[in-house]
Amino acid sequence: MLTIFRAYAAVLLLVVPGHMVKAQAQAQTLSALPPAAVAGPSQISAESRVEAARQYLMQYEQEGDAANLERAIEELRAAVRLKPDLFQAHALLYLAFIGKALKELEQTALDDARKAYDAAYALAPTVVRTELPNPALITAKVYGQQGNLSWQRSQAAENPTEKKKERDEAVRRLQASLAAHPNSRSHILLAEIFAYEGNHELADFEVKQASDLNSSPELPYIYIGYIYIDLINTDQECGNERSIGNSVKAFQQAVRLAPESAEAHTGLRIAYDYKGMNDLAAFHAREAVRLSPTSDRLVHLAITLESIGSYDEAIVHLEEAIKLDTSNNWALETLLHVYFLTQKYDMMEEIYSLLHTRRSQIPTSAFFYTSLDYILSLEANGRAKEAIKVLKNLPRTDELSAWEMKLLHFFLGKLTEAALFEAARTKCEKTEGYFYAGVRQYYKKNLDRAAEYLRNVIMIELFSFREYDAARVFAERIK
Repeated sequence: MLTIFRAYAAVLLLVVPGHMVKAQAQAQTLSALPPAAVAGPSQISAESRVEAARQYLMQYEQEGDAANLERAIEELRAAVRLKPDLFQAHALLYLAFIGKALKELEQTALDDARKAYDAAYALAPTVVRTELPNPALITAKVYGQQGNLSWQRSQAAENPTEKKKERDEAVRRLQASLAAHPNSRSHILLAEIFAYEGNHELADFEVKQASDLNSSPELPYIYIGYIYIDLINTDQECGNERSIGNSVKAFQQAVRLAPESAEAHTGLRIAYDYKGMNDLAAFHAREAVRLSPTSDRLVHLAITLESIGSYDEAIVHLEEAIKLDTSNNWALETLLHVYFLTQKYDMMEEIYSLLHTRRSQIPTSAFFYTSLDYILSLEANGRAKEAIKVLKNLPRTDELSAWEMKLLHFFLGKLTEAALFEAARTKCEKTEGYFYAGVRQYYKKNLDRAAEYLRNVIMIELFSFREYDAARVFAERIK
């Protein structure tokens, strides 16, 4: 709404100059009256009602109160009745109905907007073509937002019938949006739907269409690249090779289209990490930092450097990331993990204490795995009782996944290794289960069993998992 009314301010101010002072004075009187009284006085001019409507719309912009939008519409309808050939009334009524359509996402407001547009066009076609937004664009936007909401409801639905119903409605609305006016956003949402369904050919087609329509053609490829990243590890499957390949292709195309896009290079860094192509991942991580050295991009680079064993350089970049953004908990978590791998256990204490004070700001799962690193460091130093205390004081354990609860019970001694391995359903869970069991056996000096478990982690080849790189580190120590 804000952009619509501001962008077309020239139209909003098209009140007949000779009536401006009188109109503004009467408009102030109108805006001070209760809504029921406003529509009554026949002596109020049409121009004054237009000016009052403009003021209501400005208030709506600033405060977001829908009542002001409705008052503006009432004033403009009254102005049109008083003076059917007043262009300004029809033009502003069109903009008001656009605002209502975008807010409520209802067809009735779209229809009313179209009628007001046609009436304004009949009075001043040149001004309408050059100064007012095309109704097809607005229709496409409304249908696109409706489609997006249906898709969100489909993803949230647990009932399969409801899920399919909302999915079909989303596709229908997005296709209607494109029929009204071709637009990148609706194409990319269709691509997302098809990607989640495994229809990669249709997804690729929609992304190409979205890219062709976008002023930044790399953005749709970056968007769908992250969708494929999200699909690599799901509850049903882990390490999906096709999704990994699709993410690589998407980010490669993004980099081709925009070689100076730090976000495209960052995405390709992540995709190559999933493929275990660490040298290429490091190259693109460095490129991203060169183009835009943000705190998060420095963390991305550090993660890649940790994967290839360049721990000292990783620490330098993580310290730089923290200096750039002291609130970057991800940087602190990653630094703690690097200290764990390099056996700098004394350095972990202060970081974990700081993270613990910020635990409400950190996703539950992330804090849980960071805590496991710290707990293993305590066990390595023979501080088992302190480790148990940390485990028992972990916050928000009710928010842990079923698998994470299994890991927690394993560390607490409530679940045996055999039971943990049996509970692991996916490659992701098996990777974590074998790793944590292997490291604990390593600290207990049961090196043959530790080597066996760590070898299992390496053979699963989930390259992007920090447990994979860590398993290689511990396996090398056993040799």
